[in-house]
Amino acid sequence: MADRVLRLYAGTEKPTSSLTDMAEFITKVYTPMWFNIKLNFSSTSGSFQVFKTIELSRYLRDDSRSIVDTVIKRNAYFIHPENILLCMLTDTREWVRELSLQRILKARENSRETVEVRHFVVPKINFNTTDYFELIYWNECDVTPPPVLRDFTDDTLKNLINETEIPDFDFRSSLAILNPWRDAKN
Repeated sequence: MADRVLRLYAGTEKPTSSLTDMAEFITKVYTPMWFNIKLNFSSTSGSFQVFKTIELSRYLRDDSRSIVDTVIKRNAYFIHPENILLCMLTDTREWVRELSLQRILKARENSRETVEVRHFVVPKINFNTTDYFELIYWNECDVTPPPVLRDFTDDTLKNLINETEIPDFDFRSSLAILNPWRDAKN
């Protein structure tokens, strides 16, 4: 669809302002994010990609930005605290990984006390942030540990954070993901 809009834009002698706006959005936001997602398709990159989409779309006029922001709010599952914590855990900055570890350990401690089913609620988004881990208001969220880390002990996570290389998690083979699918087949 984007390629057709750009072809129409390129072939139109006097494009309308709407067509110009769409072509500009495609070249400034959609296309860079498409390539970013294709190159960084891991679930640990999702929060950063939502942040980058927000950052790239700030050039829009208020009316257009409110439309884009509404779509982002509706589809912002990757800015759930669990997903942001996973993104932080694989960040290149060591202090961000350490902050993630602290929040995960605290969430684990708090979640041991509760036995009720958690509800996945997309939190309120902070559109005026300068980094992806500030996309949410942490003090307003019910922070739970990421289920995909269930098989990692606290000590294992601490050791991963202290390594000089960024941890590379392969969550596709995680028991937290495979067990529900295995159970559903039976």
